[in-house]
This record gives sequence, structure tokens and C-alpha cells, in this order.
Amino acid sequence: MARAMPNQLASLIRIAFFRMLDGYGISINPAMATRFKSVIAFLAAVAVVTTAACAGDPPAPTPNIDATIEAGIAATMVGVAIEKGVKASMAPSIAKEHLNGVIAYDVLGN
Repeated sequence: MARAMPNQLASLIRIAFFRMLDGYGISINPAMATRFKSVIAFLAAVAVVTTAACAGDPPAPTPNIDATIEAGIAATMVGVAIEKGVKASMAPSIAKEHLNGVIAYDVLGN
């Protein structure tokens, strides 16, 4: 086996080193490395712009919860008043018919 010259030996070592880094037996392409750096720089710029866009004015103030609760209670009270008015205006005969129907249903065992 012939001995390799020092320049050839350095070339072989360099080729073996790049193949070892890649892991697939293909040497690393310098253009691909430059493209990778460009992609990393682009993603960093996108992250900075996104962070700056999200750091704006504080959100709008929250609504007055006490007023919301009071309005809900008032609406419920209106509903109760309407229900009482309907019961008061209901004819007693209809109420008795309904009661008799309930009693008959209970007697039948259903």
C-alpha cells in the first residue's frame, strides 16, 4: 500500500471529518449552511416583531360587575312579578281542574 502525501492525507482527513459530521456520507454543503443561518435569522426577526406587536396597550377595563349583578336581579324580579300576575289572573276553575288532574294522575299510580 502506497503512502499518502501530506496534502492528500489532510484532504482525506477533512473529507472524513465532514462525512462524520453529516452522518449520511454526504459532505456538508456551504450554501446549505448559509441558507440555514438565513432561516435562523429570519425566525429570530419574526419572534422580535411578534413580541413587539403583542406588547401594546393594556386591555380595556373590565365591566362593572356589581351593576351587572344588580341588573340580573332586577330582571329576575320582573319575571317573578309577571309570574305572580299570571297566577292571580288565572281563573279559579282552571286551577281546580289542574289540581283534580294531578290528583287523578296520582291515584292511577302513573
